[in-house]
Formats: sequence, C-alpha cells, structure tokens
Amino acid sequence: MIKRLGDYFSDWAKKYMPDPFIFAILLTFLTYIMGIIFTPNGPFKMILYWYKGFWSLLTFAMQMCLILVTGYALATTSVVQSVLRKIAAVPKSTPGAAALVAVVAIIAGYINWGLGLIVGAVLCFFGVGPQNSLPKSILNNTRVKNPALKKLNSS
Repeated sequence: MIKRLGDYFSDWAKKYMPDPFIFAILLTFLTYIMGIIFTPNGPFKMILYWYKGFWSLLTFAMQMCLILVTGYALATTSVVQSVLRKIAAVPKSTPGAAALVAVVAIIAGYINWGLGLIVGAVLCFFGVGPQNSLPKSILNNTRVKNPALKKLNSS
C-alpha cells in the first residue's frame, strides 16, 4: 500500500512539477523586476549586479565541487575503506548503526567537510549494523545501474 502511494505521488510530481531550472529563471526575473521597482537602480545597473554576482557564485560553486571531489577521493582510498568496514561491523542494532554513522561522519567532517559527507554515505553502502553487508538481491538486481555501489560492497 505504501509503495503504491509513493508511486502515485512520484508520478504526480513527474507529471505536474516543473524542472527546478524553471524556478531559478523565474526567481531571477522576479528579483530583477523587484530590484528595478523597489531600488533606485535602473535596468542596466541591475543587469550589472546580476553579472557581478553570478561570477562570484561560480567561484563558490567550484570550491564546493573541489571539496566534494577531494572528500570522495579520500573516502574511497583502500586505507579509509578498510577502516570503515571494521567500523561497520561494530553496531548490533539499527539505532546504534544510525548513531555510529552520524558520529563517524561528524568526525570525518572535522578532517575535511567533503569527507564527512561522503564517509557517511560510504559507511551506509557497507551496510552498517547487524547484517554488515548489502543484501545480495540488491547487488544482483539488474535495475541497480551504479557500478560504484557494486564495487564498494565487494570484498
């Protein structure tokens, strides 16, 4: 029943919700028009503000990409993966596994912000908790297209 309900809402969202890029464009134009109306700046000055702000955001976006790439590079090294596999075997219950993932991700986040984000996900891929591995039915499922998922869980 819950699967059917989830499928219904998913289909509805795919059918009626516009692409997020549309929202970004509409909000850009709304901000532009409001800037012209509510500030003493003219249309050309508002375009210059947008142009200057865009490139400063691009710098920030590149920094975030580099943080995530370096975090992924660290989290997928054999040393870190072997440590994570040993940590994944520790918890004996689901709440303990959730708490362990949170604590390990926080500690890794102090080393590198991107590492903290990726280590939490990688630890979950290892199947933290009593089962200590992803079910083979998930890994052998033809619908799983992510080779990284299969690679991370292989011994």
